[in-house]
Amino acid sequence: MKSDLIITEPKSSLTTRILVALVFAGYFTYVIYLIAYKALFTRGDRVTVIIYLLILFYLLFFSLIRQVAQHKIHLNLDEMKIKHQFTAGLLNYNEKWQPLNKLEYISVFEEGGGYAINLWYETNKILNLMFFKEKKMAMEHGLIIADKLEIDLLDATKRGYHKWVDKTALKASIEKHPKEE
Repeated sequence: MKSDLIITEPKSSLTTRILVALVFAGYFTYVIYLIAYKALFTRGDRVTVIIYLLILFYLLFFSLIRQVAQHKIHLNLDEMKIKHQFTAGLLNYNEKWQPLNKLEYISVFEEGGGYAINLWYETNKILNLMFFKEKKMAMEHGLIIADKLEIDLLDATKRGYHKWVDKTALKASIEKHPKEE
């Protein structure tokens, strides 16, 4: 029996969460102001105002929720299925389990001052899994994921010099030089 693999992105900063909360507090304060002091529901243009307020809420929600939502990828390795989960405060959204078909390999490559780990599947489909600042950490985690999924690991950290990693040799190297604390 294989264990499940759950990849969780870090929570957004406290400052970001406070700013998003303030934006929504301001929005709801404005709506209450319109209802209480501007007699929103007695005017002839109330339908138009309500539509504008709903559109504004929709735009705020879908543009700002990404700033505070935490994304989790849950891989069920026994059944070879994947599920994405998004959490923002008390709001939770779980996608349905989807099969992991035709897994090809895990790649580690340089991107934006760090190293990304991707899962390649179904001929050229990509799932971004993790991002690390250090190459060593990215390779170690890529190895763990490749082992759990029983697929190959590609070192694509140097442009034009992609090479398949000998997982046994990498494991031995990691055991020989453990993490420095």
